[in-house]
Formats: sequence, structure tokens, C-alpha cells
Amino acid sequence: MTGASQLEHELANAEFARITAYPDGDSVAAAGILAKTCSALEVPFRLRAGTPASNPDTEADTTVIVVGHHRPDPETNDIHVGGRGPASKDAFEATRDVDGVEADPVLALAGLTTLPTPVDETAGDVRSLAEDLGYLSQRPGVATATQDLMNGLANALTIHSPFSGRPDRAQANLAELELPVEMDVDGHRRLEAFAATATAPTGRPSAREALQTGIRPYAVEDGRFQTLAGYGDVLRAVARDAPGIGFGLVLDDVDESEALEVLGKHAEAAHQCVRRAEVFEYDSFAVARVDGESLTDDRVEAALPTVARLVRDFRTPMSTCYAVTDGYAAGATRTAEAVGPRVQAAGRSLDGGGLARQHRGEARFDGTAEEFVQTLRDEAQTTTADPTP
Repeated sequence: MTGASQLEHELANAEFARITAYPDGDSVAAAGILAKTCSALEVPFRLRAGTPASNPDTEADTTVIVVGHHRPDPETNDIHVGGRGPASKDAFEATRDVDGVEADPVLALAGLTTLPTPVDETAGDVRSLAEDLGYLSQRPGVATATQDLMNGLANALTIHSPFSGRPDRAQANLAELELPVEMDVDGHRRLEAFAATATAPTGRPSAREALQTGIRPYAVEDGRFQTLAGYGDVLRAVARDAPGIGFGLVLDDVDESEALEVLGKHAEAAHQCVRRAEVFEYDSFAVARVDGESLTDDRVEAALPTVARLVRDFRTPMSTCYAVTDGYAAGATRTAEAVGPRVQAAGRSLDGGGLARQHRGEARFDGTAEEFVQTLRDEAQTTTADPTP
């Protein structure tokens, strides 16, 4: 991770910055923080999500910033942020002392909520700063992006329940709870208890762990979204479905309503895929086999990283899960396992390619879902038989 003084030096001596972010909420948040730093230093920039260019512009005045991607090319002079840790926290800490920059701890924390480690364990000084500034207060309840509880519950990506992705069902459940119009502490506690019971009825440890983000949220005082994790859900969705809107959001150029619309569509597709997925468990990972059915291929592909995470948390005891459909796959883990590079390598072995972070990855490939899973199993067996140091 590049320090503040080096980052400021690199940008101050460049005429143009190219920022390429991994398409996830943490990296989009980090890219927004870095882009605002460029603006403060009066450096023009371009933001994009996806694969870092293999042959970026070679002009001396172009600075390449790679956000969130695993293992940058050591042969380049790229600035790399968040390759092995939280990109949003790294970006915040690298830029908060740059002259003229008003670092946004809430944006950084929202990015952190999209990672597998609970934000309480990773946020450190960033959370303390946000609390000291009066931006945050933890309360009972459910982590939603909006005050509208019907859509908030239905569109939450931190939990998977019978009402998830189904606004009408969420509304029916809320009517049965008879919550107050103006939610108070008791109302939030009743909603929390209902959501926790509906989300993890079996008491599975993975679901209880995932619920640490989905309930008892950090409320954002006078923020763009109601809670940190709700903001994180918005970032997850726009990173996958509409990165242009995502970048506009983190740069304060896009209205929240546009982002919430993207979240609603993403949540509907992801939760629908989770319900319909066939889940298979192997020695070291689970596989969620997803068929598009009524969804278009594009919607399935955009949803697969969310599907892999939700199935991992709520439909299997395995700590690693791959969501796979013909031609596309995504993986997610709660461990230190290098899932991203594994997905990327499997895609390449089937004449495709992919994107990788340590804890997540995705790949497009030429083949069936079954062929991709067999490639993963073969690799796992090889690793077990002859582990590399």
C-alpha cells in the first residue's frame, strides 16, 4: 500500500491518473477516496472497474492506480492500494493527511462492511474518528440502506431470509409485527429479533457470524444512507451492476435514488439465484450451481459474487463457496484461502480469464459449470497431495 507522502508526490507530478478498481464495494469506495484526492490536487483522472490494463499508457505524466486487485505486476510502476488488505481503509489512511483533502471516514467504513471480516475488527482508527465526529451510533435493528423498511429489508445483502428480494413479502411480515410509525428502540429490537430468527432459523454458525453485519447496525447520522452496512450494500450492487453510477455516487455526482434502484434490482436477482441454486459440498468447498431460468445471463453474472457469499453464509457450513453457471463463476471465502487466484486460474485453464482478490474472485470461461467445478476439484486434490510452500 502506498503511503500518503509517496501518493501525494506521485500525483503531484502527474498530469493524468488512471484508477482501475476491482468491481466490489470496498474497491469502489477506495477509488472514490483516491479520486477525490486527485481533485484536491487538481489532477485529472479516469475511473473504471474491471481488469487493469495490461499495456497502460506509457506517457511519463500518466499515473496508474490499481485498487483491490491481487498481486500487482512487479514489473510496473503502478501505485497499488488494497492488494492484500482492505482497500477502502488503505486509501483513507494514505490520503487523510494530504493537503486539501477532506477524507470521508463513513465512505471508508461502508467499504469495510463489504469484506468478510466484521468491521469492528478492521476499522480501528477510522471508526473511532467517525464516532468522534458524531457520524455514527450503534443501535438495535437491521442494517438497511433506507428508512423505508419494506424495501430496506427486501434489498439487504447482508442477510438472506424468506423476505429477501421480495418487497411484498417483507411488507406482509412488517404488518404482522405492528411496528410503530416512528421507529423507537423497542421497535428496532423487535425488528432485529424477527430478522435474526427468519435469517438463521437453524442456528448455523456461519449464519450467526454473518448476522454480525446484518443486525445491530451503525446508524449514520444525517448520512446518504441509513446505516453503514446499508451503504455497503449499495456499494456492492453498483460495483457489480452499474459502476458508472457507483463512481458517481462516491464522487457525490449521483443522487441516492439512482443507486437504491440499482440495489433493488441486484438484490432481487441475487436472492432469487440463492433460492434456486443447487448446493453441493465437497471436501474443502461448496458449489452453488445457478441456472438463469427467468433471469438474463447478464443479471446472473452480475449477481454471482453476491450469490457465492450468501450461499456460503446461509446455505452451507463450508467456509468457501463457488457460485457457478455455464461460462461464468465467482468465489467467496471467510478464511485466508487464496480463492481469487484459484478462480482466476481455473478460468484461464478453460480458455478464459478472471479477476482476483485474496478472499474473492470471478472468471469467465469457455465451458460448462460442471467442467469448471471439476477443474477446481482437480486443483484442490493436487494441492492436498503436493502442497506448495
